[in-house]
Amino acid sequence: MFYNDLPENKKVYIEDDYRPIKTRVKKLVHKDINVDRVMAMVRRDTRYGIDRRHRLMPDPERARMSAVKAGLTKAQTAEHVRCQHIAKELDELISFLQEELIATEYPDGLPKFDYEKYKNDSYIIQ
Repeated sequence: MFYNDLPENKKVYIEDDYRPIKTRVKKLVHKDINVDRVMAMVRRDTRYGIDRRHRLMPDPERARMSAVKAGLTKAQTAEHVRCQHIAKELDELISFLQEELIATEYPDGLPKFDYEKYKNDSYIIQ
């Protein structure tokens, strides 16, 4: 799911980012989703105070209708809808993991976003 040429993959995570998130519920995820990488991203974003819990989820049925309207073939439409299902599952996983992380490790709630700390960190790619 994550491609090496995307800017997100050039970011360097600290070792603590890969520490598993303690969850009260186990969640099955699609084989294309790298759960360890998603956990690291959620930990980094939570540390900076970036809220990922209220994401706009893609609607696979709306994607199907728009693909048909755009004139895609059946195979292209099926692939587009499959990708939309995976994207929706990824968004739900990110939201779920951040909710669990905040509940277990941040008793005061999500930290306040500090742009100066975020801007000066080595995570930003120039």
